[in-house]
Parts: sequence; structure tokens; C-alpha cells
Amino acid sequence: MKSLVVVLIDPESNRLRDELARNLEPYRLDDDDLESIRSRHWDYWFLPTGEPISDPEIEERFPNEDPEIRENSSVVGNLPKDFVCSGIISNELGWVDLQEYGWSLINEPCRANKKAMKEWTKRIREIFTEHSEKICVQVIVHC
Repeated sequence: MKSLVVVLIDPESNRLRDELARNLEPYRLDDDDLESIRSRHWDYWFLPTGEPISDPEIEERFPNEDPEIRENSSVVGNLPKDFVCSGIISNELGWVDLQEYGWSLINEPCRANKKAMKEWTKRIREIFTEHSEKICVQVIVHC
């Protein structure tokens, strides 16, 4: 399954790609570790195309960063108010996502998934408000 997640990065970071990789690495699937298989993990990730969240502040602060990273990055407080993702990864929070609120691929669409999305969207807003100074990079992870 592919999911759009955002990775929250310290605003003092100098290299977004390096920080992105460092924050994603703890969740890389280890096929030889049962705990890794049972927990949240990814086996590959990539930057989305077609839905940029470009932020002029990022463009200005990171002129030498890979353009693909810049167009998928924003200061959290500058994100569109209706921005939604299926998960958030950060040093402070770990990996939190829609499944924690009851989302399931079984019997989709269903009332339980609508409720889960509503609760998750509320939680996203809370997290984004609490971490408005952070930088987020959107990625697609394959779980």
C-alpha cells in the first residue's frame, strides 16, 4: 500500500534531504526482524509529483537543495489549511497515522472510515498547530 506521509524536520536543519532520510530510516522494513514486519514500516519511498506544496520560505532558505525536495517541502505553518496526509513521522511523535483512528481497507467505503478520517483530520490540525515552526516534507511510502 502506498501512503502520503509528511516528515517533520527541525527548522534549524541545513540539508532537507539528509534530515528526511535520517528521520525515515528508523522505519525501514527489516525482513529479518519480526518486530519490524509487525510494526509501521516502509520498504521504499519516493517524492510525489503533481501535487507540490511549494513554499516560498523554503525556496528562499534552501536555494541549493534539490528542486524536487523544495517543491515537496513547506514550513508547517504555511501549509494550506485543508492539507491532509495519511501519516506523520517526527522525532517527537514517532509514526502516527490514520489507522490509529480506525481506518481499514476492509469493507471500504464504510461509516467507520468516515469517522476515522474525521478524527484523524482533527488530529492533523492539532499536530500542525503544535509544530507550526517545523519543516515538513511530503513523501509517498510503500508499506
